[in-house]
Amino acid sequence: MMTERDAQPTRQPTDDEADRLPSPKRLLIVTALAVFLGEFVVMLILAVLPPMPTVVEALVDGAMITVLVAPFLYLFLFRPMQQHIRIRTRAEQGLRSLNERLEALVAERTEDLTQTNRRLSREIEEHRRTADSLRRNNEFIERVVEQAPCLVLTFDVDSQRCSYVNSRVTDLLGYGQDELAVAKDNLVQGLVDARDRSTFREMLNELVNGPEGHVARGTCGFIASNGKVASLRLEMTVLSRTPTMEAKDVLLAAMTVSA
Repeated sequence: MMTERDAQPTRQPTDDEADRLPSPKRLLIVTALAVFLGEFVVMLILAVLPPMPTVVEALVDGAMITVLVAPFLYLFLFRPMQQHIRIRTRAEQGLRSLNERLEALVAERTEDLTQTNRRLSREIEEHRRTADSLRRNNEFIERVVEQAPCLVLTFDVDSQRCSYVNSRVTDLLGYGQDELAVAKDNLVQGLVDARDRSTFREMLNELVNGPEGHVARGTCGFIASNGKVASLRLEMTVLSRTPTMEAKDVLLAAMTVSA
């Protein structure tokens, strides 16, 4: 996998190297000076030589100025230009190599992001399906509980306050669901007939002290909204427990006792 370190550029020309690169003005001065000095030296040499035909003198003049100017131009003109070309070539190669590495890094990161987006999309879709499934299951359970032919309610073991009751409470006892679900009264004190309160507490103690999944059964009288006592057959089991495995919520199902 390519890292940011791999994308570091190769060595680029330094400021000193850039300062040594020949400028057009320098090239013009060097060329003019080389030609002037070469011609000056050639004229001095020709002055001490015996007279020669014009053609020969021109050939000698051209050859001598070439021999004299060529090293000067090489040292002060062509060699700096070669160095400039090499430096520029290295810079272009380094820039090209850097661009290639950056393109590869971008492509790799883009592929990583694409895969991450695909994975997140799959996870979001899975969460959505899970949430829809849970919602449908909850709706199904609520319908089952509401349509159950018996009274179903849940209450806290310690406070014995009702936390949920289905609509059958209206058919059996005449109370509305909200009356019991939001009531702050103790379930035993508010609903259970005084003569059966000890029986109800014994059933609750049996359930709390019993094994996991134990069902406590019995018959108790519940006070209806009109003040009459309805005899109900009860079944209770632990619905939830605390982290220390103590009973917390209890599920109670009740039906009228047949005459």
